[in-house]
Amino acid sequence: MCVALAGLCSVASAATLRWAPPSDALSLDPHAQNEVLSNSLNAHLYERLVTRDANLALAPGLASDWRQVDALTWRFQLRSNVRFHDGSPLTGEDVVFSVQRAQHPASAVAQYARGLGRPVHLGRGLVEFRLEKPNPVLLDHVDAVPIMSLAWSRQHGVLVPLSHKLHQESHAKHHAMGTGPYVLVSRQPDTQTVLNVNPRYWGQIPGNVSTLVVRPISNALTRTAALVKAEIDLVSAPPVNDLERLAETPGIKVRRALENRVVFLGFDQHREELLYSNIKGRNPLKNAKVRRAIAHALDMDTVQRMVMRNMATPTGCMLPSALTCAEIPKLDADRPAFDLPLARQLLSEAGYPQGFELTLDCPNDRNVNDETLCVAMASMLSKVGIALKVQAMPRAQFFPKLDRLETSFFLMAWGGAELDPQPTLEPLMHSYDEASGRGDVNFGRFADRQLDALIEASSTEVNPVLRKRQMKEALLRHQSEAYNVVLYRQTLAWAMREGVEASPAANNHVRAWLISVSR
Repeated sequence: MCVALAGLCSVASAATLRWAPPSDALSLDPHAQNEVLSNSLNAHLYERLVTRDANLALAPGLASDWRQVDALTWRFQLRSNVRFHDGSPLTGEDVVFSVQRAQHPASAVAQYARGLGRPVHLGRGLVEFRLEKPNPVLLDHVDAVPIMSLAWSRQHGVLVPLSHKLHQESHAKHHAMGTGPYVLVSRQPDTQTVLNVNPRYWGQIPGNVSTLVVRPISNALTRTAALVKAEIDLVSAPPVNDLERLAETPGIKVRRALENRVVFLGFDQHREELLYSNIKGRNPLKNAKVRRAIAHALDMDTVQRMVMRNMATPTGCMLPSALTCAEIPKLDADRPAFDLPLARQLLSEAGYPQGFELTLDCPNDRNVNDETLCVAMASMLSKVGIALKVQAMPRAQFFPKLDRLETSFFLMAWGGAELDPQPTLEPLMHSYDEASGRGDVNFGRFADRQLDALIEASSTEVNPVLRKRQMKEALLRHQSEAYNVVLYRQTLAWAMREGVEASPAANNHVRAWLISVSR
């Protein structure tokens, strides 16, 4: 088989790739969710004006080029040969619609899309973004907005994104109409999704995968067994306890990479009384001493060796990129050390010498060894009197729970391809602001006017030296107040059959168009 239009006329013949993630994408609506598995699958179907190359550097995507006209105006020229999966041409109206849809309050990428200002189609495939204020990370924000078909969205009544937190259903949740390198063939949520290569694709596909079969397998042992028995070609989240055995298994190979993903703890800091605690009439997690006590009670060296089997690097920097964190060494230098006496002292000073009871909400199918980590932390915190009840659940339940703020204490992770801190500062560390979308994933709803001011200033500052200083101050203030407790940056591993040539990307996206399979 040779699909010339899709650039698959290569030495290796076209092939099928069977991929088993630990859980399914939450939605095919590209604006309804912003988490790694949904983004990874949707990247095969939907594209953006800019894209990421094999090394995750920004490159031209649906726009062939762009330029900044002035401080408040950017222009993007669309490619003339791009068609949606139904054969209709991509137009400037589709781009304007997609940006406006992504700016909707129900959108999971609203805080980025709103940074693009007002989109205007000037004609002949030229789209202009008119900003109210400068945006030094505009290209990163452009990269966060997938482009949909206006005609298809109108036909199927999906002109606005569904609200995942309200469990809304829509045609876009299980169907797709993008310009991406693959076309949706069938969708059985939590069972199997099949994609075929797009014969109308405008670009080149370096790999030879003509069919991608996604089969979520939640049980780690079953997932590994399917790989060993050659029922699956690629497992993107093999159990860390099985990695050495898999690497020694004939016909199997393991690839590792440091992921752009930081794992941290979040706290309800807005309620006067916690939902899930035995403390009544007050909220101990509003006290920074309590949050610091939790940090000092966690033995991260033991977590690294025994829980994560060296698949994690402890850090105090709440940014996905280790490269960016290296520019602010004080964040790691000031990381809370394991110190049980200090933890007990802080709890006593805060008024909780005997500790208290608390529930930890934890996903069990999202991060490496996440449920095991939560159980280990419960044991550690018990030594300072904090009796932790671990409530582990699938991502499909975990995220709506956090969206509804029905949590007291939670394990969270944040990742992405961006090197700039702004796409982390605004959604995670700013106080919640519905109008701007800032603080949308600040599920603890902490609020700090000084921190907000630093984040807002850096979001429009065009002087790179001053802007870098503002972001550094914001990160150090966030750490000093322990609004979140940063745990580690995780290492990802993929296990695959011999004959599969795939390298883990730092954003943990499986990109079938870059993969080759020989049998």
